[in-house]
Amino acid sequence: MVRTFPAPWRFIETENGYCILDATGQALAYVFADEPNDQGEVVGLTWDDAWRVARVISTVPEVLKLSGHQARQLVDEESERK
Repeated sequence: MVRTFPAPWRFIETENGYCILDATGQALAYVFADEPNDQGEVVGLTWDDAWRVARVISTVPEVLKLSGHQARQLVDEESERK
């Protein structure tokens, strides 16, 4: 049996980053964000980077419907939004 993950996908902020959900509320992925340590360094993804990754993952259903050129254009537009 093939599982489907209906569109639209969305992402929500959690205590530790972001969770990507399908239209039914099924959690599909988690993107974790990291806070700066005592030296001001971030070991993992910053909150801004985690937001960008979550946003791109949430557009997968739309990207799969597009032609190659349209998909690249959508990803470029999404990366410029933040």
